[in-house]
Amino acid sequence: MKTCLILLILTLTSAIPTKADPMTAGELAAECRLHADGGTPQTLLESLSTGHCQGYVQAWMEMSVIRTVGGPDQIVVLSWKDGVKVGQVIRVFCLFIKQHPEKENELAVAKLLEAMSDANLVEFKPWKPKGA
Repeated sequence: MKTCLILLILTLTSAIPTKADPMTAGELAAECRLHADGGTPQTLLESLSTGHCQGYVQAWMEMSVIRTVGGPDQIVVLSWKDGVKVGQVIRVFCLFIKQHPEKENELAVAKLLEAMSDANLVEFKPWKPKGA
């Protein structure tokens, strides 16, 4: 009986889809569309997608230090303009992807930053260690 239970658990967990690749901008936009359109989730799947979208964007917004491409010694702090909320970021991002479908296969985090920069919702300030 114990062996059957273990085999059942292994079978069920192996059936859960997993994804090792980072999320693309198109995938994030697909999960955020209902929220961006102002709709209310009608199904469990829509609720899960909306929650995943909001959680992803909020976590991304809370990130504050970014290493620039120039090298490890070039670090900037991402500063949000006053009053920017998660819902606004989602709407701006979805509009950005709708206007730039060629960027759907690029990394979501990079396109979020590009969309917010284009919309002038963020500022970049050089990072200085405390006491420097």
